[in-house]
This record gives sequence, C-alpha cells and structure tokens, in this order.
Amino acid sequence: MNDAMRKVPDHLFFATGLPEALVAEAWAAGRREIGGLLLGREPGRVRRFVSLPNAAARPDEHFRADLPALVRALNMARRSGWRLEGLFHSHPSAPPRPSPYDMKHCMEDLPLLLVGSGTPALRGYIRRGATWLEIRLAAWNEMDG
Repeated sequence: MNDAMRKVPDHLFFATGLPEALVAEAWAAGRREIGGLLLGREPGRVRRFVSLPNAAARPDEHFRADLPALVRALNMARRSGWRLEGLFHSHPSAPPRPSPYDMKHCMEDLPLLLVGSGTPALRGYIRRGATWLEIRLAAWNEMDG
C-alpha cells in the first residue's frame, strides 16, 4: 500500500480509567517528562500503557526513551499479542501540543498522546509529513467489546 492510500487514524479509544491513570502518572513525575507505549489488541483501541525510563540528558525538557527498555517492552508486547497503538509523553510545563522536538523526532502515522499542563490535560495527534493532525480521544468500556 502506498503512502497516499495508507489509513490515518482520526481517533483512539481508551479502556475505562486509562486516561486518568496516564495523567496521574505524569503529574506524579513533577517536572520530569515521562513517556512510553500505548498498547492494544485491536486497531485504535488502547487497553494499557507501558512507561519507559527517560534517557534524555535534560528529562525536565525532553523525553527520549531508554533504548534497551524500549526494545524489551516492544518484544514483550509482541510475544504477548499486544499491538503498538501509539506513544505517549508528557509536557509538564506546557500545553499538550507537539513541541518542535516532537515534530523533529516523532514517527509519522503513529498516534502521539500528550499529557500537558492546562485543560484538557490530554490530547492526541498524528504526524502526516510536516503536518500534525489532532485526533479524537474517547473512552470505551472493555466489557462492551
């Protein structure tokens, strides 16, 4: 499938309580940026997150996943039947919008969930070339399917 035909998600659904848990973990980290993986079993449905150590030289300014921990987490997810649905990280001192650093380093077509200061504290984006599109975030009850 070529780039023009690739489906770009316009939403992410989250298991009940997961957005609140992400925000709580980000706020508990204080001024340090946190980040990790968003995992699911079906496309567009996030059932869990895996936090990764921040290996950035200035963790109060950037998030850079620790490479060995990232590889271990991705291997564990694959072996356990989980899909990578996106990434998350926090901006403790800024709104939940992609920063210039995010714009330079984030993967195209993979949703990025940002936890930031302000209201709402959680927003989702996807990069398409040089453009960032905001995507809709919604909860779903896992018991309903």
